Amino acid sequence: MITALEDAYYISGVVTAVAAVVGLVGLMWYAFETRRLRIIGGHQAESAAAQLERSIIPCVLFVEDSGRLDGSTEQFLFLKNVGAGPTLNIKYRLNSWGDWATCPPLSSGGSIKPGIKPGELRAAGGAYAEFTSLGGHQYHSRSEYVTLPPANAVLLEHSFEDG
Repeated sequence: MITALEDAYYISGVVTAVAAVVGLVGLMWYAFETRRLRIIGGHQAESAAAQLERSIIPCVLFVEDSGRLDGSTEQFLFLKNVGAGPTLNIKYRLNSWGDWATCPPLSSGGSIKPGIKPGELRAAGGAYAEFTSLGGHQYHSRSEYVTLPPANAVLLEHSFEDG
């Protein structure tokens, strides 16, 4: 015959086992939710970093001296950062097979005169630049002279690409 004391021990054992199972289920749910929140937080951080990178993209192009826009062979071209952010690790070259030259970092709006004349750029078929943003992202640009009919106007045209 089971006594009241044995009944109490039996009931307390069952209650303890149920509490342990409920605690284990709660702990597993907590671990699952924490992992899910960490994944969401990681996606948000990546999105914020990408948005910041897009807001300060540098863009390095060959540009003519603003005082003389006639494409004259006496003037020199500037290598100018027309983008919103500073640029690092700048390399440039005439045509796609020439040797790369380097220049110091440029702030937004900054420029240097690498000693290239418009006639040299025209004869080479264009100039290329590679550069890096503060975030370490690589960008490329190309500058070339194009002739537009019917007036045969010569313009300096640019292309820019990511990566």
